[in-house]
Amino acid sequence: MGLVGMGLLYALLGLLAINVATGDRATATRAGAVQAVAQAPFGRFLLIGLTVALVALVIWKITQAIAGDPVEGSEATDRIKYVVKALLFGTAALSAIAILIANWGISAPVSGSGSGANQQQATAVVMGFPGGRWIVMAVGLAVIGLGCYQIFRNTVNSEFMERLHVSGDGERVVTAVGRLGYAGSGAVTIGVGVFLFLAGVRYDPDNVKGLSGLLTELSGNGWGQLALWLIAFGLLAYGLFALAEARYRRAT
Repeated sequence: MGLVGMGLLYALLGLLAINVATGDRATATRAGAVQAVAQAPFGRFLLIGLTVALVALVIWKITQAIAGDPVEGSEATDRIKYVVKALLFGTAALSAIAILIANWGISAPVSGSGSGANQQQATAVVMGFPGGRWIVMAVGLAVIGLGCYQIFRNTVNSEFMERLHVSGDGERVVTAVGRLGYAGSGAVTIGVGVFLFLAGVRYDPDNVKGLSGLLTELSGNGWGQLALWLIAFGLLAYGLFALAEARYRRAT
C-alpha cells in the first residue's frame, strides 16, 4: 500500500512538472500533488485512498528503521535512510491529512509552499553558525554526490532490480522505466545540491530551491528545458516504477 502511495505521489509530481515544462505555472510540490487529487472528479474519495497509502508508507519506513529489511539492508546507514524517508513522506502524509480535512469543511492549516521555504529557513539558521556558509557548501556538495551515486547505482547499474522478482518482457520494461525514473530523481537531487552549494558561495539562503523552485528556474533557461523535460518524465517514470515495485517486490 505504501509503494502505491509513493507511486501515485511521484506520478502526480511528474505530471505537474510536465505542466511546468509546457509553460503552466503549476506548483510541483508534494502538497500541490495532493491538492491536485482533491480537485479531481470524486477527489474526496481519491484523497482518502491517497492519504491512507501515504500513512502506510510512513509506517512501513518506520518499521524498516526499527526492524531492518532483508531486501534493502539492515545496517545503521540503512536505518538512518529509512528514518529520513519516513520524515520526508511524513510531510506529504500530513499535507494529505490537512487537505482532506479542509475538503470535508473542517478548518485545517494547509501548506502548499513546498519544501523550498523550509530549506531556506534552515539554511539561514545554519549560516548564522561560525563557518556556517562552509557547512552549507559542504552539505550541497554531499547532496550532489548523493545524486550522482543514485544515478550510477540505479540508472547505470540497475541495482534496484535486486529488490524485485520479475522475468521475461516484464523485466525489460520495468528495468527501462526504473532507469529513467532514477535518472530523474537523481537529477532533482543534484539540482537541489547545486543551488544549496551556490547559496553558501553567495551567502544567500534565498538561493536554496526545492523541487518547484528548481523546475521554475530550469523553465527560464534554454539549456534548462532539456533538463526540465528529463526531470518531468523521470519523476513520472519513478512513480510508475514504484507501482511496478508494489507488484513485484520480493517479500521482506
